[in-house]
Amino acid sequence: MEFSLVVSDLHFGDSRCSLHSMKTADSLISYLQNYQPLTEIILLGDILDLQLANWAQAMEGRILKGPKKRAVGFRYFLNYLLEKTGAKKIVYVPGNHDYRIFDYHSLERHLITPLREGRKLSGKISFFRNFAKSFLQGIISVPDAKIEVIYPHYTMRVNRKRIILTHGHFFDPTQAFNHEIGKVFSGRDPLTKEEIRKVRHAYFRRVSLYQNVVSGFSMKRELREWFSSLYEPMTAFSTKFLHRKHKSFLTPAMKRSLEHYVLYCCRSKKVDGVIFGHTHKPGKATLEKGPVRHVWNCGTFLRESSHSPMGSFITICNDGKSDLDTAVQVHKI
Repeated sequence: MEFSLVVSDLHFGDSRCSLHSMKTADSLISYLQNYQPLTEIILLGDILDLQLANWAQAMEGRILKGPKKRAVGFRYFLNYLLEKTGAKKIVYVPGNHDYRIFDYHSLERHLITPLREGRKLSGKISFFRNFAKSFLQGIISVPDAKIEVIYPHYTMRVNRKRIILTHGHFFDPTQAFNHEIGKVFSGRDPLTKEEIRKVRHAYFRRVSLYQNVVSGFSMKRELREWFSSLYEPMTAFSTKFLHRKHKSFLTPAMKRSLEHYVLYCCRSKKVDGVIFGHTHKPGKATLEKGPVRHVWNCGTFLRESSHSPMGSFITICNDGKSDLDTAVQVHKI
């Protein structure tokens, strides 16, 4: 029996991140004592908030506003988590707030390395990539622990079932200039593989463009602070009202987008479950129809209101026999 830990939307760099406090980190470690051995940690995006903070603030814990000028950073937290749990494998799937991590890896692979080696540039870029040798390896001080960056989703087998894990920002039309992936493919005649590839590539280019526009604004400190002044009350409003409006964490639009993503953006159409983040609302759903039967959201460690829990996360038990509904559990602390 082995366990995996899945977390999303930690938002290191945002002053509301509960993991800036060791109290929350210790509560998480204490909770995980019941889920051993923990062999794998999966980070589903928005781990670093590079839209509201710079790299140093998010990575090293230098917060420039709020009652505390100094806090726990992602570097310290990740190594602390590895030391206490004994996990050796880390998978990082970037989201929208840390999309630059995918961007930088892509630039290195498609631009910097070819030029350094004297090769010609192809002018092409793939949005489906595994980066086994990541520059993030440099932040890990625990021996034998390895980190891999994968985008846009990570695939794993759980008790002979196939699940995909992703941040899920591309299920949200606002992250692609109001283009919904659930509608990009729907209503069309049967598409050839080449046509599917072109539509898919165009959609991910649109997502990439949106993220780079937002990232461009956040490069300047004054603009980051202005964006933060809008983002924080907006997310607080969303938590208080919009999440209450929908009894389920899975809205009809997100369900439609998720199903089309599985059909057109996964190599095998046989996907038994999807785990995602982005919405900051933890939960699970069992679907009676469609290409996916099980969906989970691991929530967030961003305290958007005084009523928010310190954090939420998912554990996956790979014991070779449990069904997915039992193997995948959502927790709050």
